[in-house]
Amino acid sequence: MKRTSTRRRRTTKATPSRKLSVLGVIIVAIAAYVYFSSNPGAAEALVREVFGLGGPPAASAPTVRPVPPTALPRATALPGETQASPTALPRATALPGETQAPPTALPRATALPGETQAPPTEAPVAAVDGRELLGAAYPQLPSGLERGRVVDVIDGDTVDVELGGVEVRLRLIGLDTPESVDPRKPVECYGVEASNRAKELLTGQTVLLEIDPSQDERDRYGRALRFVWLEDGRLFNLEMLAQGYAFEYTYDAKYKYQASFRQAQEMASERQLGLWSAATCGGEHRPAEG
Repeated sequence: MKRTSTRRRRTTKATPSRKLSVLGVIIVAIAAYVYFSSNPGAAEALVREVFGLGGPPAASAPTVRPVPPTALPRATALPGETQASPTALPRATALPGETQAPPTALPRATALPGETQAPPTEAPVAAVDGRELLGAAYPQLPSGLERGRVVDVIDGDTVDVELGGVEVRLRLIGLDTPESVDPRKPVECYGVEASNRAKELLTGQTVLLEIDPSQDERDRYGRALRFVWLEDGRLFNLEMLAQGYAFEYTYDAKYKYQASFRQAQEMASERQLGLWSAATCGGEHRPAEG
């Protein structure tokens, strides 16, 4: 008879404690997955710690925020929209059939070789007041002077005045204006301007006439020698000097207001007013140009 060996099968049964261990591992794995999914940096740090990798964890990429696109100009406006006219850029050359304005030339301090520059524009002198220039040194209007009415202005230093119904020609004391009407002499630089200024101040005006005892009553041409005062207190003779329309002139003897007249002339010269300007006469008695 054959022996029949019967092997006893061993059956491994899972105990309750082993089942709990497996379940715990699964729960821990799920929790770790959830945690490291929401914290990728922590997972990377753990890997570096476990495997001994040095260096700090890599910085996470910066968050890029989308920028709204800039609207580009459209060639045509949308319905109901008004577009501003495009600004035309200057072109170096004109298009066919187009006329361009010449460029504006900037003034230069000096002229180019062979170029002639216009003289500088002279500042107006009509606004100059001798009383402001001289201050307390300005002569005071005397009382009791003879009154007359100007009927004609011959030139800057000669006028006709009506006195008591008689027309008298006056030669003003202390000044000499450039010639403008003397037939024996050419018209001098600034002579016309001086004559025009005298007409502006005197024509039709009532004036006060002062005699200077240090001077003759009349000159060799029979003209009465006088200082002419305006009713507002200005001395016309001095104003012509202060505004640069005349030269101080002493005929023979020193006259009453000589110091004030010379001071007014000096101030006009320093300020380059009227005939003292380099653009006009440069302070010289000379024929007018042209």
